[in-house]
Amino acid sequence: PFSAFMRVEEQLGMDQINRYNMYSTASVTCNVAPGSSSGEAIQQMEALFKEQLGDEFGYEWTSVAYQETQAGTTTTVVFVMALLVAFLVLAAQYESWTSPVAAVIGLPVALLGAMIGCLIMGTPVSIYTQIGIILLVALSAKNGILIVEFTRDFRAQGNSIRDAAFQAGHIRLRPILMTSLAFVFGVMPLLFATGAGAESRIALGAAVVFGMALNTLLATVYIPNFYELMQKIQEKLGKKQIEEKTEKV
Repeated sequence: PFSAFMRVEEQLGMDQINRYNMYSTASVTCNVAPGSSSGEAIQQMEALFKEQLGDEFGYEWTSVAYQETQAGTTTTVVFVMALLVAFLVLAAQYESWTSPVAAVIGLPVALLGAMIGCLIMGTPVSIYTQIGIILLVALSAKNGILIVEFTRDFRAQGNSIRDAAFQAGHIRLRPILMTSLAFVFGVMPLLFATGAGAESRIALGAAVVFGMALNTLLATVYIPNFYELMQKIQEKLGKKQIEEKTEKV
C-alpha cells in the first residue's frame, strides 16, 4: 500500500498556475490615470518593476501594451519616411531641390497646431495623435503644392520672383481656404465624440483639426515668402555654376 512508503495530506494551493515562455508568472493589469498617456504609464511601470523587483525578476508586456512598445520606434521611422517620400516626389515633379522645401515648410506649423489641439482638448500625445501627425504631412504639403505650382508657372512667364509669389498666393488663397476649411469642418465631429472609443477619436481629431486649421491660417501666408527665398538661393547657385563652367571653357 502507498501508506507503507508515503503520507498523504490535504493542503490548499493555487487553483491555476500561470506561465509565460515557460516561466512561472503573475499577471498585473494597470489603468492609466486621467491626463496621462499610455506611453507614460508603460515607462512608469518599467521603472517601478526595476526598482521593486531588481534583477531577480523579469517582465514582459502583452496585448495592446506589447504592440505599443513595438510600435514606439516605428512611428518615428514612418514619420521620417512619409516626409522623405513627399519631398522626393515633389523634387521629381518640380525638377528642383529647393521648391519642395517651400511646399513642405508648412509642416512645422501643422505640428504646432496639433500640440495646441492636444493641450486644449486635454488629451495626451498617444498613438492616435501620431497617426494624425503623419496625416498632416500630406495635408500641409497639399496647400504648399497649390501655391508653389502656380508660382513656378508665373516665374516661367518672365515675372520677377516676388511678383510670381504674390500672384500665386493671391490666386490660390480662396481654393486653399475652401478645401482646407471644408476638411476641418468635416473632421470636427471627432472632437465631440462620445461613447466607446471616444478618447481615440478625440485624440486623432485634436491633432488633425487644430493642425490643419493653424496650417491654413498661417502657412498659407508665409509659403510664398519662403518660396521667394528658396528660389533666389537656387537661381543664385545656378548662375554661379554657369559662370564657373563658362570660365573653364
